[in-house]
Amino acid sequence: MIVSASLACAWLLGVALEAAVPMQSHKAPAESLAQEPAVVGDERRETLAEMWQRGILAVDMNQWSPADMGLLRRMRRAEAAGAFGLLRQRFHTLKGFAVQEPLSGKRPARVRLTRAGFDKYLLVKSQDALRYFESKGVDVKWAYGLTDMQGRALFDKGRGLLTEAGEELYGRASQNLPTFWKTRAGEVMGNRRPP
Repeated sequence: MIVSASLACAWLLGVALEAAVPMQSHKAPAESLAQEPAVVGDERRETLAEMWQRGILAVDMNQWSPADMGLLRRMRRAEAAGAFGLLRQRFHTLKGFAVQEPLSGKRPARVRLTRAGFDKYLLVKSQDALRYFESKGVDVKWAYGLTDMQGRALFDKGRGLLTEAGEELYGRASQNLPTFWKTRAGEVMGNRRPP
């Protein structure tokens, strides 16, 4: 009797579930949830391989920090902004500054900026930015205290290199787009008449 009562409960539960959840057609199977982690896993492996190749992570490391991911994004933006051309122009070579991604059946080989290449690019870009701000009336010793209009520092005071905000602002200024910055005293300056 207990068995038949539990079977009746199970049957009622099944009927209630069928009514609550509409049946799917056999022609359109439900997407497999097991495939999603594989995609994430493949993307993770590709990201790790890229970080190892660029020299962001040591080869024995298999996890990255948010700072490592931020550096990877900055390196990709530097490539898009013409880092290879700038390095070739200044040093006449990319040797030691870039690596070639191995050929794969899916996509052609691609040149990637290494960490050493990014550091050299950032140094050159920072020197160019200092000359630019000096040409706009900012003394070099005061240039390290400049901020954008949101108050983000343009230069890392410890290393003397452009920050992400500084790269962004100098990129706009070098394209002759309206660009404004603040001095340490709060004075607004720019490549146009301040607003």
